[in-house]
Amino acid sequence: NAPRAEGSVERVKILVLNSGSSSLKYRLFDMSDRRVLAGGVAERVEDHGSALDQIAQALADSGATADLAGIGHRVVHGGEKFIGPTLIDDDVLGEIRSLSPLAPLHNPANLLGIEMALERYAEVPQVAVFEAVQDFLHGATDAGTGTNRLDPRISRPLSRLHQFHQVLFGQV
Repeated sequence: NAPRAEGSVERVKILVLNSGSSSLKYRLFDMSDRRVLAGGVAERVEDHGSALDQIAQALADSGATADLAGIGHRVVHGGEKFIGPTLIDDDVLGEIRSLSPLAPLHNPANLLGIEMALERYAEVPQVAVFEAVQDFLHGATDAGTGTNRLDPRISRPLSRLHQFHQVLFGQV
């Protein structure tokens, strides 16, 4: 990392993915000024891996994903376990998989998008943002939930995305 000039703002780029059963929506945000750098949707997706490859290539060709700080994934249902943005690891993947009966049309597709992104961006921290938690646990904090602590550079912007998930993901 090159030194920053005094008073300059560090650019924090967050890629948000919404992997649905037949679509893959994305937005790349510069969280330093909340600007959308890129976005789009792949419709009628039969191969999420291929769709993500095309999106990743387009973003890489434009230089937009240089210094990507994190990837946020919309997941419809986190059950009672997940109450906020959660750093994805093997245990979290297993839990999301086990919760698929709660959202059978959504969680499997969400999981597929996560797995494809983990393959392609293994070095980038990835976070699941659970939609259903807003319906059941509005205003709850992550104290005592067992969710992973995140680097503040990533958790603050993703918390903002979580708080405004309906608006942001509706636009993705």
